[in-house]
Amino acid sequence: MAPSHSLTWYSAANTSAWDVYSTATSGSNSLILKPAEATLSTALGLNGAAGTSNRVTNIYSGGSLRWTVGATSTAETGGNAGKNFAFAAFSDTGAFLSTPIIINRGLGTVILSSLIGTGNRAVCVDPNGVLYAHAVGSC
Repeated sequence: MAPSHSLTWYSAANTSAWDVYSTATSGSNSLILKPAEATLSTALGLNGAAGTSNRVTNIYSGGSLRWTVGATSTAETGGNAGKNFAFAAFSDTGAFLSTPIIINRGLGTVILSSLIGTGNRAVCVDPNGVLYAHAVGSC
């Protein structure tokens, strides 16, 4: 069995804030963040200056990037524009494939890059913006 490690992360007030654990077994590796006190809420933040940098979590398989999930690099120009939330897919070799889901931060709209389907039916949109189910490939 691989080693496990832990440390306590302290706040600026020098009180324990987080217990951080790293564990490895024959089938998985885990990084666990736990509040040092049971009554504290748990949150993990990705912060950076406003602008055009991504803030994402990457998911790998065999060392090759498969997915990114997080805030896009869309510029924040005011009026709640920019920094949308997206899922990006990558190929077996880690090359970018597509961004199948984007959630617009300012509008709250969800953009799907392809049809939603189940079995042999797909969700389609008519010219008036009405959703309907139809045979896959015939929207």
